[in-house]
Amino acid sequence: MRRKGRPRFALLPAVLAIALVLEPHRSFLGIRLGHGAEAVEAVTRAHPPRRSSCVDGVGTTLAASSFGSGGIGQHWRGVTRAKPLSRSSSEDEVGTKLEVQQCLQDLGVSEKVLLKCPELHSVTIEGTIRPNLDFMKVDLGLSDAQIQKVTLKCTQVLTCDLETIFKPKVQWLRELGLKGSKLSSAIANRPQILGCSLEKNLMPTVQWLKDLGMNDAQLLTAISNFPELLTLSVERKLQPVATWFKEKLGMSDTHLSKIIEKSPQIFGYSFERNLEPSVQWFRDLGMRDAQLSKAIVTCPELLSCSLESKLIPIKEWMKEDLGISDAQIAKMVSAFPKVLTYNLETNLKSTALWLKDLGMKDSQVSKAIINRPQLLGCSLETNLKPTVQWLKNIGMSDSQVAGMIAKTPEVLERSLDNHLKPLAKWFQEDLGMDEAQFKKGIASWPQLLHSSLEANLKPLVQWFKDLGMNDSHIARVFAKFPQISSCSLKDNLKPTVQWLQQELGMSDSQVAKTISTFAGFLWLSLEENLKPTVRWFLDLGMDSPQVAQVIASCPMILSCSVEKNLKPKLQAIREAGLADSQIVSILVRFPPLLSYTLERLTDRMSALDAEGSLTEAKLVGAMVMTDQEFQFKFSGVRNRVLDSS
Repeated sequence: MRRKGRPRFALLPAVLAIALVLEPHRSFLGIRLGHGAEAVEAVTRAHPPRRSSCVDGVGTTLAASSFGSGGIGQHWRGVTRAKPLSRSSSEDEVGTKLEVQQCLQDLGVSEKVLLKCPELHSVTIEGTIRPNLDFMKVDLGLSDAQIQKVTLKCTQVLTCDLETIFKPKVQWLRELGLKGSKLSSAIANRPQILGCSLEKNLMPTVQWLKDLGMNDAQLLTAISNFPELLTLSVERKLQPVATWFKEKLGMSDTHLSKIIEKSPQIFGYSFERNLEPSVQWFRDLGMRDAQLSKAIVTCPELLSCSLESKLIPIKEWMKEDLGISDAQIAKMVSAFPKVLTYNLETNLKSTALWLKDLGMKDSQVSKAIINRPQLLGCSLETNLKPTVQWLKNIGMSDSQVAGMIAKTPEVLERSLDNHLKPLAKWFQEDLGMDEAQFKKGIASWPQLLHSSLEANLKPLVQWFKDLGMNDSHIARVFAKFPQISSCSLKDNLKPTVQWLQQELGMSDSQVAKTISTFAGFLWLSLEENLKPTVRWFLDLGMDSPQVAQVIASCPMILSCSVEKNLKPKLQAIREAGLADSQIVSILVRFPPLLSYTLERLTDRMSALDAEGSLTEAKLVGAMVMTDQEFQFKFSGVRNRVLDSS
């Protein structure tokens, strides 16, 4: 309190001193100072001088705030103090206290925070506060907003000794790899790091993380995203959580390193309130521990999702609105764990409703979401709607679009500008495929739109060209057999063609003709289809060149089952009186013979046999006739056959 009767102007020297000291830093501290008498009057009005009571030496133990139950409560040491003020303090000493108060108030520090940190009243701006502020501003590159954030979170950064506390820890953080904006962000978000002991806390924590198997890059990512990681106690938090993951879910150190890198905050969670209830919920869903462990390592954010406000509502919506069972939800989470981290209203419900509006049935929507839960994370406005509109613009109907999405929902995940449009342009401009062919191809095999231009299609087309196929043939193959886009050159196509050429001596031109006629044989199993069929023809009495000729002329025959198709037809021909040598001669002359139905074959052989003209040439002629032509020519014969039977 100001002594009664003491003239106010007695404090003018102290006020002027404050103004002169703060003037160079007024823009940094946000202080508005006038000039001369106006400054004196403004400061005097704002802070009436009072006689200070004796300020004793303040305690030195100010525990840094901790995170969860495992936080490090280390003491701030090396706090710089000004000489204690007494009742006989000079006006200059009182002015210093006013100066500190003004400085802190302009930084936005509340009176409540000031009361919690009495050291702020016992340090000088020149000796401690200003150097610390300058260091944060100049050396660390903190903005004014970040400095205010730091001081509000941890006022002790203004009172700690710059040389023994502040700088050594900042240097250590830099040696870890935290530099520039990452360093300033870490300190702004968690200034309590500066209150932890290097030897007792920070260094042991980092060493524990390295012993777990984390490399420097993983450490840097984890600390940058969650600086509080450095304040977690190894004994009380990190090691118990690691042990829990290992014992409950069978995780390895490598798994734990990945979790810490992606979501380090999980290691600060409570067992009772967070980890154990979440894991039990996934188990109740039907997930095995191995599946759950893999899902958590892939997407640790699962354990950050609230049961009450996120996981349970999503599960109930999927079951009630889409008819998806717990087992199917477990399957989705195993395949794509991130699906449960999406927003229920803005992602899940809106996307499902939009799919129904396209004309998809509830069962189709459910099937699409179960098979491709990633679809729920796509943006309606920037991804899904523009893609569907593009499909309609190239001539696909609403029902075709709905069917495509139900069959191949991953098509909607591809970028319209970076993938779909360039793909269509390449097919039409480089291969000469017209719009009708392109539309036919993607309608029958939507996965064509999911193919990689560089990794799949271009190498495949080049291989076709190396065999002697031209662009028009290749375009026709993609239009009629778009499934070929999903075949592997290395594991499927090249081995099949190589076997045909080595086993049967087929030339490149014969292979090219075969592919142009019926490319479907290329994705047939070599062991289960092609080899048994070729062996059957050889056993019939054909030589390798003859088999090659039959396959080149009628490659569809390779898709026929030996047991269910070829053998019954051969038996029917034999029963009609033709020898195997005659059959071979007919097949070499007319390879499509065995591609007709057994009913057509027996019917026409019976008519020829009744007429007494079942020869090789007559049989070939009868097989190529249309039903109307055959009926007209052999109606009388067929009637006699029927009457006799």
